[in-house]
Formats: sequence, structure tokens, C-alpha cells
Amino acid sequence: MAVKRQVEVREYKKEITMEMNSDTKGKGTLMLSVVFSFRNESLGLETLVRRVVATLQPLRIDFEMIFVNDDSTDDSLDILMRLRETDKRVKIITMSRRFGV
Repeated sequence: MAVKRQVEVREYKKEITMEMNSDTKGKGTLMLSVVFSFRNESLGLETLVRRVVATLQPLRIDFEMIFVNDDSTDDSLDILMRLRETDKRVKIITMSRRFGV
């Protein structure tokens, strides 16, 4: 199963790279925004950010990770704020109450 998934990820990366090369010639740079909605996910946020960066950075595209905080009551927001200090691609939107986004 893991080997099949790795092959799929490689093929997906190739597709993105080919599309970027054909779509952005002479048009400037492309920015990819990856949006995550979360509530009380403190245990997985650092791993998620690390994996997203490891996957997208080799593609050599500009990207940002937007995290929508749906009124977390754990330390998820603190973790993201700490991650944002070291990686400016981490953006945080905090909802005023739980919206179920």
C-alpha cells in the first residue's frame, strides 16, 4: 500500500510541475494556498506542517498554509503561532466561535 501511495504522489507531483510549466510561462509566479480547518488538533499540527513543506518545497513553487481555527480549546493555536514565527508561510485565521468549518 505504501509503495502504491508513493508512486501516486510522484505522479501527482509530475502533473503539477507539467501544468505549472505550461500554464505560467511568461505570466509570473504561481502561489498555492493550502487551507486546513481544524479544532483541537494540537497533537498533529507540527507533523502536518512538516509533511506539507516536505511535499511542496521540492516543487519549487510559492505556497502558503492557511489554518482556520474553529474555536480550539487545546493548545493548537499556540503551536501554530510558534510555527508561524519560524515559517512565514503559516497563516492563521481564528473564528470567533465554533462554526463547524
